[in-house]
Amino acid sequence: MSLQAADTPRHNLLHTRNIELILVIISLEPAVRQFKLFGLFLLAALVLNLLGTLCGQEPDGYRRAVELQRSGNLSAAIAAYRDFLLQNPGRFDARSNLGAALSQLGQYQEAISEYQKALAGAPPDVAPRLRQNLAIAFYKSGRLEDAARELEGLRAGSTADINIVLLLADSYLQLGRPQDAARVLLPSADAHRDELAFAYTLGTALIRSGQTEQGQAYVDRILRAGDSAEAHLLLGSSMFQAGDFPGAVREFRAALDRNSALPQIHGLYGRALLNTGDPDQATLQFQAELQTNPNDYEANFGLGEIRKQRAQWAEAETLLRKATQVRPGSADAAYAYADLLVSRRQDDAARAELKRILGQWPTLASAHGLLAVVLARAGNNAEAARERQLAAKYTVPIAAHDKDGPAPGSPAPDFALRQAGSDATVSLKSMLGSRPVLLVFGSYTCPNLRQQAPVLNRMHQQLGGQVRFLQVYIREAHAENWQSTINEREGVHWGQPADAPQKTEHALACSRLLKFHFPAVVDSMDHAVEDAYAAAPSRVYLVSPAGKVLFRTRLSEFDFHADELTAAIKQALR
Repeated sequence: MSLQAADTPRHNLLHTRNIELILVIISLEPAVRQFKLFGLFLLAALVLNLLGTLCGQEPDGYRRAVELQRSGNLSAAIAAYRDFLLQNPGRFDARSNLGAALSQLGQYQEAISEYQKALAGAPPDVAPRLRQNLAIAFYKSGRLEDAARELEGLRAGSTADINIVLLLADSYLQLGRPQDAARVLLPSADAHRDELAFAYTLGTALIRSGQTEQGQAYVDRILRAGDSAEAHLLLGSSMFQAGDFPGAVREFRAALDRNSALPQIHGLYGRALLNTGDPDQATLQFQAELQTNPNDYEANFGLGEIRKQRAQWAEAETLLRKATQVRPGSADAAYAYADLLVSRRQDDAARAELKRILGQWPTLASAHGLLAVVLARAGNNAEAARERQLAAKYTVPIAAHDKDGPAPGSPAPDFALRQAGSDATVSLKSMLGSRPVLLVFGSYTCPNLRQQAPVLNRMHQQLGGQVRFLQVYIREAHAENWQSTINEREGVHWGQPADAPQKTEHALACSRLLKFHFPAVVDSMDHAVEDAYAAAPSRVYLVSPAGKVLFRTRLSEFDFHADELTAAIKQALR
């Protein structure tokens, strides 16, 4: 079958050799997904319609079911097929039609069962077409591993069918296996080099698998065809892969403006927003994606994590469970779901889930650590100790100073900076000796600092007599060529200060607006201290009286946990 350049799919006709005896109406399946590329439509589902002509020898019950299905009365057609199959259980054509009707009503699990029964009695020349519809039903129900397995078998028997290859590649992409997507696409690259739909899918696979340079060639090919949503999505994916989250936000937004119906765009845009500290807008994007594709992994996982962080347990559990079903090979989703069960104190379920996880990923240190928590709560101290040992064994050692700044246990870099609103110079060394020091790095244009300011103020009120608090004012966040979406909504548009006096003015205004009642020092214009602590856009470090880093955390909603920082402070005060 070939790709159809039409808004609605045209179904191919295939007659059985014995058409006067058997009518086969297999699969009035609608297209699963359309990628609109520059006026072309890729039907990313293999829509099969084996349609014959009703003949007088067909039983009345079968004829009635077929007519009901043709007229769109699917519920009545389903009932009619089931009545007919009670008397004729071996009619694979009726079972296939029943599967198609069930699938059209979204009853995919029942459709899958009927397709499988139909396959058991279908002749060899019809079986491949039935398997195509079975694969589509698996795909649409979110059972992507089953879909990929069926499609791999079909691909092996029909390597020339690009529809099978593209749907298989898309299944692998949604499973988080872009290397496999590239593997199945690359052998067809020469034959389909001029097809933009193919270039889009292969470019996505290459970029997501880290082969950015090769993927860029396909991005360039699409860009030469015009300013399209697909081109911006690929550029955004490339930037996201490189860790340029502000750039990814720009490109995904541009893609969305050009085609809001582009598959996965809302989920990808949500991910980028989440990584730039805007969970509220990310929530809206994830919800938009799930309205059109309830099986989208990124949207289920991202929104599930947001709900979990905000203790909206029931919705979080539904979303994270769905994420594990859509992508069974994701350790991130599996761990997040187990962590949710632990947070809800569903310890029996959590223990079972963690043991399942460790059976699949035996060296996952975080899962061993979480299992230790569950076992300790149940009083199994010996087993808990064993799990803690395994967690320590499999934890990758942190360098004394990695890309995330000085690690716990390493010396905190000393500095001497001018205090805002004073001529005094404050050094870290001068603050140490008797009490721990809490260093709060950030700027007013960092939404995370503004969000956590009330928590930091409460901590200062409660612990300020035992711990020295010091703000270190660093560069403005996202101020040169990009503003965070939160700043745009809240009207925060501070540019980078031109000199040290202006930076001091920013620091004083920040302290006033956030109601900080602890001193602030101002980093130099060459941002030396910011770099030494890898502090951008905001960070907190707890330093011991001896000058060792005890604890560090970023201030995003997902990274910052006040109870963990409080526990670290109380431990330091013992």
